[in-house]
Amino acid sequence: MATGGRADMTAAELAELYLKQFDFTYEEHVLSYGPYALTIWEEWISDDPERAWPVFTEILARRRDDEILAQVGYRLQLLIARHWDDFHERAEELVRDTPRFARIVGDDFFEPPREIPLDLDELVEAYLLMTHHAHDAHRVRDVVQADLARGLSLAVEIIHRGPRHGFGSFDTFDVLRDVLEAHGAAVIDAVEELAATSVLVRRCLWRLKPGENARRPREGAVAEVWRRAIAAHGTSTDYTDDDAPLPEPRTLPDEDEALIRAWFGYQENLAAFEAMRSLDAETLWTVILRLLDRAEGQTIFNIAAGPLEDLLAGQGLQFIDRLAEEAPRNEKLRTAMTGVWLNEGDEVYSRFTALLQELNLDAT
Repeated sequence: MATGGRADMTAAELAELYLKQFDFTYEEHVLSYGPYALTIWEEWISDDPERAWPVFTEILARRRDDEILAQVGYRLQLLIARHWDDFHERAEELVRDTPRFARIVGDDFFEPPREIPLDLDELVEAYLLMTHHAHDAHRVRDVVQADLARGLSLAVEIIHRGPRHGFGSFDTFDVLRDVLEAHGAAVIDAVEELAATSVLVRRCLWRLKPGENARRPREGAVAEVWRRAIAAHGTSTDYTDDDAPLPEPRTLPDEDEALIRAWFGYQENLAAFEAMRSLDAETLWTVILRLLDRAEGQTIFNIAAGPLEDLLAGQGLQFIDRLAEEAPRNEKLRTAMTGVWLNEGDEVYSRFTALLQELNLDAT
């Protein structure tokens, strides 16, 4: 099979290459099998969709397990999002004719793409909630690393409460992974026991597989811990075991209940971070002023180090005069300005530093 070049690669060759690299994605394996198939496939999806289409059918002709169907589904969604008119009917037929595929892609997979109007009130509220919960949410990892029993309890409760927050294994498996990273052999027996009775834990262990394939192979006793952890998922995936009862949450000590509430509060509003980074500069300036109007204490400096810094780093010359006009009458903006860090040496840095001096502000 020739895999050395992209120009003359057939759909069948790319499908074969993709499947080899899917199970052995660590860089050494990728390089040993030639060019990176997923990159090529996604380039075809974007720029040459008719060439990309037979790759879907070639892959599914060779393999149809849940892992492959989920990944093919992501690429199929990318295809119809960019080329809806030409491909949604073919894509619907492919999903319909492939066992379990409809279950994996979900009921709303074939909704036509549509613009959802941006609600600035909702964005501001979500960003403030995210920053409010951030400190305690990040403390969960500290607890996990410091205390095996407490960390495992937090991980299990986050996993078991996930469905009540609309979260699946993709959203909740990280904490269990942190427990295994921190405690390894000391916790693997307990993890296997939990997996035997909890379908939600098994689904999270299933989620560990791609990450393990993508990293440098572990060695010795550590490798055995991770082999056992992944094996403990059995045949469970996100798309199996519908008849298994979901575990009832347990009540933890007040301090840990507070950490779990913070973890969910942070994760549920985390999308506001990316949404903020996608705003045009004029809208971002408006949102920054609205955020600062409601912010107190450390949140002001979170806004400074986040959206305000991003605005000045990206569009500083456009907004430095507006900043100079607004700052004298806006105490919170002046406070935020002391927490902004910019690269020295460029014009924005020079003008911003001069403005700080003019306002008698000291950068933190």
